[in-house]
Amino acid sequence: MANSEHYIPGNIQKPGPTILHILGLPVFSLFFVLFYLPFHLEERLTFPVASFQFNVLIIASIMLVVYIASRVPMCAIRRNLRLTWGWYLFWSVMEVVVISFFAALFLWLISGETVPYLGTVFTCFTVLAAIIAIPFSIITIVLNLRYTEKQQYMEDDIDNARVRFYDDKHNLKLVVRNNSIYFIEADENYVNIHYTEGDKMRSFSLRSSMKAIDDLCNEHKIVRCHRSYFINPKHIKVLRKEKEGVTYAEMDSADGQRIPVSKRYYDQIIELL
Repeated sequence: MANSEHYIPGNIQKPGPTILHILGLPVFSLFFVLFYLPFHLEERLTFPVASFQFNVLIIASIMLVVYIASRVPMCAIRRNLRLTWGWYLFWSVMEVVVISFFAALFLWLISGETVPYLGTVFTCFTVLAAIIAIPFSIITIVLNLRYTEKQQYMEDDIDNARVRFYDDKHNLKLVVRNNSIYFIEADENYVNIHYTEGDKMRSFSLRSSMKAIDDLCNEHKIVRCHRSYFINPKHIKVLRKEKEGVTYAEMDSADGQRIPVSKRYYDQIIELL
């Protein structure tokens, strides 16, 4: 089953981390190469018409341009498309591939076309990948830890938040903690809110509609799973697909209440588990 753990942290595609990638990787690579001279690059990147320092600066500039062209669109699509780890790593590798092709082209031209182009592409890729792996890994790990910590705080806040239910005349009828709510079901002109009070399961009939409480439920991470049901994903014990093709969410309540999950909402529920 696919779940939200397969997606990259949402903050990686935000403007701040995007700028950090765009500037951090080229700058790190530039100073790392100039100060530590790894892989005997001072010999490989020195030509009669251009110094080692000049060539390194040009390659760092190529990196900067490629990362701008790559990371800005990645940031722009964040609201419509959150990348999986697989796609993100593929995207990152392709950035290095593109940089390698342009860096090799520059070195091929500056050498007077004396170095083999494809061989230079391979060399650029292996060297750049080895150098970039250091800051890339650090940035990704730090962003992942910060995102996980922030999400944990948010989940704790949501769990302890009080949900206020109003009837169709906007009269406050029920106040209950988010974590106590198990599911909500439609019942003609009412919705039945199933929640725990102490160790006992309670049910409260609220004169309202599913549409009227939709925004309130979404705000508190109680999601639609069926046209007649909202469900709290934190109380789903397991999803079971019956032989007839109907899927049910078995709750972690004492009676093991089963709630239907329609195909329309199945993927959304899976991602929240």
